[in-house]
Order: sequence, then C-alpha cells, then structure tokens
Amino acid sequence: MTIAKIARQTFYNTMGKTYEACINCYIIFRMGGSTISNARVLDHLFRQLQFMCSAQFDIWVANRDCINLAQRVSKCADIYDITAHEDDPVTFCGPNAQDYLNCVQTDYTDNCAYKMAGWFGCERERVGWAKDCVTLVCKVAK
Repeated sequence: MTIAKIARQTFYNTMGKTYEACINCYIIFRMGGSTISNARVLDHLFRQLQFMCSAQFDIWVANRDCINLAQRVSKCADIYDITAHEDDPVTFCGPNAQDYLNCVQTDYTDNCAYKMAGWFGCERERVGWAKDCVTLVCKVAK
C-alpha cells in the first residue's frame, strides 16, 4: 500500500461518520459563510482527491507527467467554469457538464500516450459532480 493510500485511509478513518457531512456541499452551504458555488468547489475537490488517492492512484502515478501537461493546456475548465458554478441546478447539470467531461477526456487522450488517462481525467471530474449530476458518463477509449 502506498503512502498516499495510507494517508487517505487514515484521514477517512479519523473523520469516521462525519466524513460525508464534512465534504457535502449542501451541509457546508447551510452552515453559512459560503456561496453554493464555493461549497460545490470544496465538495468537488474532496471527491476528486478521494478518487485519485484510492483505487485510481496507480493510474495517476504512472501518467502524472502527461496528466499534469493536460491540466496545463486544457481550456475545458475555462469554457465550462462560466456556467458550472451557477446556482441553477438545471444549468449546473445540463449539457454543458457532459460537454465539459467530453472536452477533458479528449484533451487527456490527445496529450497522453496511455489512453486510460483520458478516462481518468474525465472520471476524476465526473466523481466530483456525480451526486448532483447522475447522468454524467465517461467512456473508456477503444
């Protein structure tokens, strides 16, 4: 087991039953002092880290150079961010969300020799929004 997996498990075990409540954007928003947009960003970040530090850690480690390159050259976030964090749930989970994931997957696939990196990039984003946007999908490259 890698250090990252051990650290993630320790963090999760320490938080125990409060883990989900601590990263849930709606609970964070109801506590006050945050917009729903900021609460969603925090929720998304923790779900991404959970994805990256669990079973998918080996894919990330093996491809981190090209994944980091894809992150730098991707314009997907700039395009999507205009509507991603609006308060309207229809806009939040609308066609732009799937278009964003498709854009990320294409960017990672085009910049990485290992085609699973495309799925990884897409899935890492999808898990962050999956609780609200249940119809989002990432396809494994053929």
